[in-house]
Amino acid sequence: MVLADVRVGVDRVVDAEGASVPLTDDADVWSLLALTGGRPAQVFGELEESRLRPLTVVVGGEVVGL
Repeated sequence: MVLADVRVGVDRVVDAEGASVPLTDDADVWSLLALTGGRPAQVFGELEESRLRPLTVVVGGEVVGL
């Protein structure tokens, strides 16, 4: 699943309209937060039981693996 222009929180990603998807317990959230710096980003991951496991994020036009 690709989510565009989402902000990363400690336990979820949220789009500009406030819709959110919770993150899996094993998500590397601290790396994701460090890479995005709180700015909206494009995140690619696996959807598992309505929760997102982030695998990559686009930062500065480059795809970065987590």
